[in-house]
Amino acid sequence: MPTEVIMPKVDMDMSVGTISIWHAEDGQRVEKSEPLFDIETDKASMEIESPAAGILRLAELPVGTSIPIGQAVAWIYADGEEPAELPKIQVESTDQPDPKESCASVKTDTDGPRTATGETPHDRLRASPLARRLAREHGIHLEAVAGSGPRRRITRQDVESAISGRVHVAPDTATPVDSEVAMREGADLAGTASFRERIRLETAMRLSEANRLVPHLRLAFDIRPRKLLELRNELNLLRSNRETMLEPVDFVLKAAAVALQTNPNCNVVWADNGIQKLGGFDLALVIPAFGGQFTPVIREVERMTITDIATARAGLQTRAMSGEIDRKGCDGGAAAILDMSRAEAVEATPAIETPRSTMLTIGSIPSLLRSDKHEHSIVSDSVRITLSADNRAINAETAAAYLGTLKSLLESPSAMLAF
Repeated sequence: MPTEVIMPKVDMDMSVGTISIWHAEDGQRVEKSEPLFDIETDKASMEIESPAAGILRLAELPVGTSIPIGQAVAWIYADGEEPAELPKIQVESTDQPDPKESCASVKTDTDGPRTATGETPHDRLRASPLARRLAREHGIHLEAVAGSGPRRRITRQDVESAISGRVHVAPDTATPVDSEVAMREGADLAGTASFRERIRLETAMRLSEANRLVPHLRLAFDIRPRKLLELRNELNLLRSNRETMLEPVDFVLKAAAVALQTNPNCNVVWADNGIQKLGGFDLALVIPAFGGQFTPVIREVERMTITDIATARAGLQTRAMSGEIDRKGCDGGAAAILDMSRAEAVEATPAIETPRSTMLTIGSIPSLLRSDKHEHSIVSDSVRITLSADNRAINAETAAAYLGTLKSLLESPSAMLAF
C-alpha cells in the first residue's frame, strides 16, 4: 500500500491549506524527511517533509488550490510497488496557479504520462518558505537574490535585504557596473520625484518589516558628556585647518566598535537557523534623506582613528544627500547608529533595520544647539543614549553589559584613543 500524503494541520484555526510550491515532481523518487512541498496559511508558511521514501505520485491539484485538512495530496509508492490509478479529487480552487511558483513547467500528453520540461531538483533554487512568501509579496525574483544560508539557501533576511535595496543580484548573474556611472545616475535621480518616492517606499518597507518581525528590547542610560565635548573641542582647535570637524557621533562610533570587541555576543545577527556571529566590527550610520533614510556602513571602525571616522562619516553624509549611496555599501554590520545630538529630541527609540540586531541612538546635546562658535564653555549635564536590540539574538543581560562598556568609554573618551 502506498503512503498517503495528506494536507497537515499546522495551526489550531486552520481548516484548509494552500500548497505554494512542490519541491519534487510527479514520478520522481523522494527520500524520507526531505522537503516535499510548502504550504501557506493566513499566519505562516511552512515546509512539509516527505513521510516516506519512494516514487511520488501527485494528485491533480493545481498550485494555489485551497485543500481541506486531511485531504490526500499525493501518494508515495515503495520500490517495486506498482503505482495504481490515482483517484480523482475535486476541490474548489480559490486562486489561479502561478506558473512562476511551480518548481517546473509540466506538459500533459494525452497519449502518455506527464513529463517535466523544467529544471532538475538539483538545479532548483533553495529558499525557506518565509523567503519565498516575502519574495512573492514584494515581487522579488529569487533568481536575483544571493543566498547566505547553508548550500546557498535563500533566507528571509536575504529577501528583506533585496526588498530594502541593500543587496545586488547573485554573483553568477550580476553584470559589472561602473561605479562612477552608477554614482552619476544616482545624482541625476536625486532631484526627481520618482527617486524620492522610491527612497521613502524602501524605508517604509524596511521599518514595517522590522516592527512586525523583530521583538524589540529597549534600554536607555545617561552619560555625562563633559569630558567628551572638551576633548572634541580641543582636538578641533588643533585641527582648525581641517575641512571636516569632529562631531560627538564620531566618538560614539569609535566607542560602539570598541564595545563590540569587548562584548562579541552583541556582534551578532538573527538568521533563519539562529544566531550568527559576525567577524568584523562594521557599523551602519543612519542618514535621513529624501523623506526616508540610508544606512551606509563604515567598515572595520575599530581599526580607525577618530579623524578617519569623521572623514568617512562626512563623506557618507555628503553622498547620501546627493543620492550617490551605493546599495552594496549599505550591506553588513550588526549595529547601526542614529545621531540625534543636534535635534531637540531628548530620547528616541527607533526600529531596528533587519538583518541588524541593534540600533544605538544619541539623544539631544543642548550645548550643540546654543553654544558659541568654538563651543568652549557650554556643556550639557547629561545625554540620553538608547539601545534597541533584537531580543531573539541579544538578551537583556548581554545588552546591559554592552551599554556598561559603552558608557565607560564615552565618559572617559581619552581611553578609546588608545585602541
